[in-house]
Amino acid sequence: MLEELDLIDLFKTFWKKKVWFIYALVIGIVVGIVYNIIIVVPKYSSWATLLTSKATYELIDEANSNPEFWASRSELTVNQRLISTYIEIIRSRRVIMQAAENLGIEIDYEKYWKWVSAYQVESTDIIRVTTKTDAPEKSKQLADEVVRIALEEIDKIYGGNDITIIDSPQISEKPEETEAVSNIITTTLVSLLITVAIIFVKYYFKGNNKDGKADIKSK
Repeated sequence: MLEELDLIDLFKTFWKKKVWFIYALVIGIVVGIVYNIIIVVPKYSSWATLLTSKATYELIDEANSNPEFWASRSELTVNQRLISTYIEIIRSRRVIMQAAENLGIEIDYEKYWKWVSAYQVESTDIIRVTTKTDAPEKSKQLADEVVRIALEEIDKIYGGNDITIIDSPQISEKPEETEAVSNIITTTLVSLLITVAIIFVKYYFKGNNKDGKADIKSK
């Protein structure tokens, strides 16, 4: 039974098998590296920075000229909501799928959101738009096209927009490393857990066999 296990003896067993853990560590790392090289497709990102400051600066000018302005901050709230709306338009299925179609890029209809992300930089009127594909040039082209189509859509909806492109998308020759590192960590942990499970099972059944033999002798 599990409650009858001798934890000290079990720990000693693990310690005796420490070489197994070294092997498991090496195997896990090697498997992770091979997996990254052979199976995983490198991802390259490109990003654009958009400034939506026109409306905010108009509000600031009004606040400076009108002391009673801060008694009601509804306009600031509206501006924040407008930025949130811009972000949703940028990462909408309509914009992303249209951009991909224009470039001849095949994107999974159900996973389009994995290709493009957009968020407001904290405490600013800046929106960061990031694309991620399997090729540097493709990521840049997709970012350019998404921004272009999104600005057109915003212009159609609001009859104009206050967005300025600060940073245009650039080509990044270096793939992202976070996924590769996480894959190696995952395969290493799995390898170590399998080793722990094997040692534990061998220890457990070995103990049961000893108890069984002891019972037979006592009879």
